[in-house]
Amino acid sequence: MSVNSVYGTGNATERGTRIVKAGGELDKNAFLRILAAQLSNQDPMNTSDSSQYVAQMAQFSSLEQMTNLNTTMTFSSANSLIGKGVSLKVADADGNAYTGIVRSVSNRSGSVKLTVEVNVNGSSEFMEFNYDDVSDVIEVPDYKLDSLNENILLLTASTLIGKRAQFNEVDENNNKYVGTVKGVYIEGNTIMFNVKPDDKDETVNLPYSSIRKVQEV
Repeated sequence: MSVNSVYGTGNATERGTRIVKAGGELDKNAFLRILAAQLSNQDPMNTSDSSQYVAQMAQFSSLEQMTNLNTTMTFSSANSLIGKGVSLKVADADGNAYTGIVRSVSNRSGSVKLTVEVNVNGSSEFMEFNYDDVSDVIEVPDYKLDSLNENILLLTASTLIGKRAQFNEVDENNNKYVGTVKGVYIEGNTIMFNVKPDDKDETVNLPYSSIRKVQEV
C-alpha cells in the first residue's frame, strides 16, 4: 500500500479501503475496514502479535455498542417530540424557517428522521427533516381536526415576534406598513399581528395573511 495512495485526493486506497478525511466520521464499519487492511497487508515474515488484534477487536465491539446506544438514545429523544411544535434550521423559498408539528419518527440506517406537518400557502403538508435540523421545541395545543391549521399558523406567527416585517396593508398615506412585530393573537378565525411601524409611535393590528417579507431587526 503506497503512502501516496493513502494521503492522496482519492476516496479510497489502491486496495479499496475508503479514505476518511480529517474531521470526517469514523464509524464502526470504517474501524473494521482498517483492521481488515492491517491483516491483509502485514508482513508474513514479521507478523504482528495476535494479542494486538484481540485488543483491537475488543475496541471494535466497544465502539459498536456505543454507536448503537447513541442511536437508541437519539431515537428515543426524537420520539418524545411527536405531537409537539418545532422550529427547524431549514428555510423555505422565502428564507423563513420551517415550523410545524412532529407527526412521526423513523430510523433509517442510524439516521433519525422526523415527519413534520407544516403549513405551506395555507394548507398542511408533511415534510421530512433530519433530527439534527430541530432548533427549538415549543409546546402547543394540538387539536387534529379543524383547528390544526390554526395551531400551525399561530406557531409560525409566534416565531416572528421581535422581527421586522413588510406588509401588504397600507396606511392612511397609501404606504405599505413596515415595522417590528410586537405580539400575536387570534381574533375570530384570523391570526393577527400587533406591529410597531417604523414611522409611527403607536402600534397597529395587521392580519397574518398580509405579511410580505420578514427580516431580523
